[in-house]
Amino acid sequence: MKYFSFFRNYSRLLAFAVLLAFFSSFGQTFLISFYVPEFAGAFALTEGRIGVLYGIATVGSALLLPWTGRLIDRVSLSRYTLAVSAGLGLGGLILAVAPHWILLFAGLLIVRHCGQGLCGHIAMTSSGRYFVENRGKAVAIAGTGYPLGEILFPALITLSIAVLGWRLSWGLSAGLIIVVLAPLALSLLRSSRRLENALPKVDSGTSDESRNWRASLLLTDYRFYVILATLVPIGFFSTAFIFYQAVIAESRDWGDHVFPSAFAAFAITRAMLALAIGPWIDRLTAVRLLPAHMILLLIAGAFLVFFSGEWAAYAYLICLGMSMGVGQSVATAVWAEVYGVENLGGIRSVASMIGVLSTALAPLIFGMLLDFNIEVPTLLRGALVMILALTLFSFVAASILNRARLTKQG
Repeated sequence: MKYFSFFRNYSRLLAFAVLLAFFSSFGQTFLISFYVPEFAGAFALTEGRIGVLYGIATVGSALLLPWTGRLIDRVSLSRYTLAVSAGLGLGGLILAVAPHWILLFAGLLIVRHCGQGLCGHIAMTSSGRYFVENRGKAVAIAGTGYPLGEILFPALITLSIAVLGWRLSWGLSAGLIIVVLAPLALSLLRSSRRLENALPKVDSGTSDESRNWRASLLLTDYRFYVILATLVPIGFFSTAFIFYQAVIAESRDWGDHVFPSAFAAFAITRAMLALAIGPWIDRLTAVRLLPAHMILLLIAGAFLVFFSGEWAAYAYLICLGMSMGVGQSVATAVWAEVYGVENLGGIRSVASMIGVLSTALAPLIFGMLLDFNIEVPTLLRGALVMILALTLFSFVAASILNRARLTKQG
């Protein structure tokens, strides 16, 4: 089924998933980073201490995910979405009026959890659950909401801070969430009960659908760790590279204009590859495509290590965007293929907790290494060696998982 006809047939549910992925931007690192200097000045904190608060908030958000994320399997999608939208709006309002750094921390925790954590969780879980034959296309379409936010919000947030100030900017964002996200999402889900009954939930023959994959059981299954070892690295390394992009640019003598302009190319290629990989997932399965995003991450790292011209920044971010585009689509599909969809929300929430924890640790680990006076080129070379090893392992992982899948089919 072609993308156009597929979207036309299921436009409401797919538009809902794109909307939630798009609004997850309000809890994403790239958006919050625009407010860091403002937070530091308003609360008399150094940017380093703001980073510590942000890291703790991210860890807290990750630890909550196994409990809040699995509720999507137990309550209606409409009620769950309404609660998450309300939480995200509340977090924005707290940030807008926070008189003390304690409330700043509370606001960051809420927007990280409800935005980056649960909005994305809803988008990918709903698109992965309600489609079987076209699951690859569904998660690919849903994933376009992420780069769409990365393209639109940086300029809008920068303008709103300059014109309104950072507090009114967050107030405006909270109002947008409450007035647009919640009503529009509920409108798109008005016929969600009919869709849930019409679309198949069981991917027969390819997963352990009959088993109740609770967290305790999931953590004893070797396949869970095999999959994580191929999915977590992209979040860890991309977060570290993006968080310290100014340090990398300085080590390469790149101008301040390079990364901001290259980030648009990153977002566009991420969207393009997310869509391009969808039909291939449906054709070949996500399990077989697991090494693809690691290969692209390896190429991105190679551009950082071996080339110093400004063009290398664009090449690196384009390849990184391609890697993340492929990875975001493959990730949701592979959990559904291996474990089924009845408990997909709970499974993804446990996996997301580990992934988010890795993104919280990445800046800390890289920062400690920099504080030990390890030079940036040396640090990047070490990262590239690790990525190479993980890329080679991804081929082994794909073989292991595919063999297990074929054994269950037989």
